[in-house]
Amino acid sequence: MANPEHLAKIKEGVEAWNLWRKENPDVGSDLSGADLSRADLTEATLVNTNLEGANMTACVVYGISAWNVRLEEAIQSELLITQVGEPEIYVDNLEVAQFIYLLLNNEKIRAVIDTITSKVVLILGRFTPDRKVILDAIREELRKRGYLPVLFDFEKPRSLTTVETVTTLARMARFAIADLSRQERSPGTSGCCSTQSIWRSPTVAPCLSGGARDVRFHPQVSMGARNPSLHGPSNTVGGAK
Repeated sequence: MANPEHLAKIKEGVEAWNLWRKENPDVGSDLSGADLSRADLTEATLVNTNLEGANMTACVVYGISAWNVRLEEAIQSELLITQVGEPEIYVDNLEVAQFIYLLLNNEKIRAVIDTITSKVVLILGRFTPDRKVILDAIREELRKRGYLPVLFDFEKPRSLTTVETVTTLARMARFAIADLSRQERSPGTSGCCSTQSIWRSPTVAPCLSGGARDVRFHPQVSMGARNPSLHGPSNTVGGAK
């Protein structure tokens, strides 16, 4: 249940709430289970606020600061993210609301996302010293074609967060190149660091060397058909075979 003092303060209005938050920066605000439906929370500071189980239906959330909020089982439907006089845009997630508004109003963020989706190419594999020459060739060829190569080396230790980040980038990137040569396990096993989820990207081009054994392609792996610019005269990237 919400802290009665905190609930009373938010009902006084955003100006009073923000002033109280500024004067009490170390106090974690608790609005869990509160009925905030149709409240005008324009420019409210909700950083580190507990909103678990709160009802935020049809709230106005333009300009809010909602970092590190707890939203488990909160009702977040029809959140209005635009201000008066702008076309009305509604979303059903408080944290997504911030991102969508930034996307609409910040040209730099739009440019970054456009760069990721149109120019970034993930290079995935175990790039041991004997494979370094192939890695350099792939990188150089991609740079010549105007792409931005991003390397993820399976050989190095990695955290779960790193794997999740790479998986997300793989789904956003222009395409991914996966070096599956000399693998002890087939793709999709634990030895390949959650590649099963990466294969769900429709634009993954495997890069194989002669002698690779026990390599099985996932049905959704693209051989580059959707990216004809990948193919040179020998249908390889940077001469890698």
